[in-house]
Amino acid sequence: MIKLVLCLFGIIVVSAHPYYKYAIPNGYAVFNSCGSSYLEAVGHYVPDHHTKEKNPFVVSARPSYRDAIPNGYAVFNPCGTSFWEAVGHYNPDHHTIEKNPFALAFAAAGHVWTADLCRADSDGDGRSNGAELGDPNCVWTAGATPERSSTGHPGICEPIGSGPCASVAFTCGCQGQACVG
Repeated sequence: MIKLVLCLFGIIVVSAHPYYKYAIPNGYAVFNSCGSSYLEAVGHYVPDHHTKEKNPFVVSARPSYRDAIPNGYAVFNPCGTSFWEAVGHYNPDHHTIEKNPFALAFAAAGHVWTADLCRADSDGDGRSNGAELGDPNCVWTAGATPERSSTGHPGICEPIGSGPCASVAFTCGCQGQACVG
């Protein structure tokens, strides 16, 4: 029952990403009603490490990034059948310290979808970011419906391990912080 109502009444927390802990007062000292003194992985059910399953009271500090790109909530996942939730990271489900090439390009563009970002091929797979995200003509604007569904991931060179991606050391299933190299 939702992890015993978050250890009897739960706590409202933010996601475990270290930067998110700065988004709330005393983010590094969140009381853990389940036992240990503080929650290290704030926003997850296990107090000391990340879990795929998130606490239902999690507040995300970066939802606007997904709203700022075409199909941001439905980005193709070259490693599985679900969508890639953490678009700028090397793990489809949650953050990694290292950002993928699309995240770096998106940050350089001021976290705004621009024609230049759309035309760029951030991951080096021969397809533009726009083509992969469903905006092949670079006409999408925030809040609009993209021309088509996402057919690739702009930060993960694909097909993984073949052709132009053979020299990229990324592997599916990376659950740690250093997912390439």
